[in-house]
Amino acid sequence: NSFSHFLVSQYRDASVLIPGNLANDELTFQIKKQFNLGLDFSALGNRFNFSVNYFDNKNENVVILELQNSYLGYDTYPNNTASFSTKGIETEAFGRVISRSDFSLDLGLNFSKYSTIIDQITTGQQILDVPGQMQIINREGEPVNSFYGYRFKGVYASSQEAEDANMYNFRRLPYRAGDAIYENIADASGKLDNVIDKNDKQLLGSFEPDFYGGFIINTRYKNLSLNMFFQGVYGNEVYNYMRQQNENMTGLENQSVKTLQRWQYEGQQTSVPKATWGDPMGNAVFSDRWIEDGSYLRLKNLTLSYDVTRIMLGLSSLKVFVTASNLFTLTKYLGYDPEFSYSQDMVKQGVDYANMPVSKQFMLGVKIGL
Repeated sequence: NSFSHFLVSQYRDASVLIPGNLANDELTFQIKKQFNLGLDFSALGNRFNFSVNYFDNKNENVVILELQNSYLGYDTYPNNTASFSTKGIETEAFGRVISRSDFSLDLGLNFSKYSTIIDQITTGQQILDVPGQMQIINREGEPVNSFYGYRFKGVYASSQEAEDANMYNFRRLPYRAGDAIYENIADASGKLDNVIDKNDKQLLGSFEPDFYGGFIINTRYKNLSLNMFFQGVYGNEVYNYMRQQNENMTGLENQSVKTLQRWQYEGQQTSVPKATWGDPMGNAVFSDRWIEDGSYLRLKNLTLSYDVTRIMLGLSSLKVFVTASNLFTLTKYLGYDPEFSYSQDMVKQGVDYANMPVSKQFMLGVKIGL
């Protein structure tokens, strides 16, 4: 980013070189300040263990790509003009609750909570277009990479309701019966302009969860053992792009059965707008209609095993076990799977592009000790 370079391109039948970037030779290193405070505690011969860690990390002089006006011929300009901070807490606890010769019970828990807040950014905020017909925003004082769009309030049930609202979209077309209702935000002077445009977009939440963690339950009765591991996430928002594609009703593509609930007649009460070719009113634009709660609790692993006591054929040990993975998931998310990661790109976190969900797996095995 600090050096100019050229890109190879094609002009008619000739290969040409074109300027590839707008360089900044004054870029400096990013500065990271980190503070950690931890406590480890154990008792009764490590029968009970507990640890907690608090961290506060600050990143300054962060390089961001500042958006440029189109007349410059470049989309972005790299600059050290951003800073953000990440604060959080991590805890772990483990205890052997019951310890007998023929029966034991172990319980374990881990819990993590963190938040990343933008401290400084050029012009106070930066809005980025992301594949999937959506936008994210980085605004000072707000979580990093927050979803940015309209607040969906329902559907105009009748022509009279739409006429009384007297609302217009960004193309200055009046909303009619069956069109989506979006929240109209007052301007700086407190006035409503009755026009739904970019000035009415709001923060719609972040992909960062309120907290995440898991717990284990290990129990043994004589030679029979049962091990369970649960994991979960709570409070993160997810953009269900797959549902947006299957419910937008703007073309000839196949749609889901949810569209059978679309507005079709005067006075119909529904939360699904009418079908319109090309979507001139913006009924399917990015809004919290497509934002869902990505919280879930999943039984990640379950293992049942049995140690054979009578060893034959010179074996020192013999264990028979059956293991099941991803056995069930408790969630309100309507997509395939609330646990997904399409890309390492931070701006694409929390966007479900219809990745294949994790599969249930079952394994039967024998562990032999010679």
